[in-house]
This record gives sequence, C-alpha cells and structure tokens, in this order.
Amino acid sequence: MKTKSYFKEQFQCKSSDGGFYNIVDEHNNILSNIERYIKSIALLFGIKDLIIPNHYITHKGKVCRTRWLDIFESDFLKDYTICGHKIFSYAFIYGPDNDGRTNFSFTIDMK
Repeated sequence: MKTKSYFKEQFQCKSSDGGFYNIVDEHNNILSNIERYIKSIALLFGIKDLIIPNHYITHKGKVCRTRWLDIFESDFLKDYTICGHKIFSYAFIYGPDNDGRTNFSFTIDMK
C-alpha cells in the first residue's frame, strides 16, 4: 500500500499530498482523526505519552506553493517576506518528482 493511500485510509487525509484541510471542528476542538494521526507519528519517533491540547485558537492565512527562486532570497533572509508579504510559516519541499528543483510552500496574510 502506498504511504498516501495508507494515510487517507487510516486518518482520513483529504489533500492530494496526504494532508488535512481541517484540524479542528467548529468549536476549535481538535478532530479525533487528527489526534490519532499526531499520536501515531509520535509513536514512530518513540514518544509514547504525548499530551495534545483539545482546544486551539485558529489563524487563517493564504497558502502558496511555488518553486524556490533566487530572487526570493534577499528579502526572505532579511525580514521573512516574499514579494512584500510577511511569511507566517514555510517549508522547503524535496521529492522525487521535483526535477532537482526545490519546491517552496508558505503561508501569508494571517488573520
């Protein structure tokens, strides 16, 4: 079974990359499949008694994905901005289908 199929089946992952669209319910309480997912990953790393809070304050932002370009580097390193947008979170993504280039995922415009 492919990893993506396993996560979709076991934890109800919804996105094409095996992620989740929602992690809390309408009252900002963590969803049970998310809690199971986090605890399962923790067990893989030998963490047996991970305590996960039940209630969260949520923040919404715009998710962006692109290839990392050299023109991003100076602003990003100086003040964590890209094209004038303050970056809330980011990830460099490497994988077998990237043609040797780095994908870059980031969140902006947090509310």
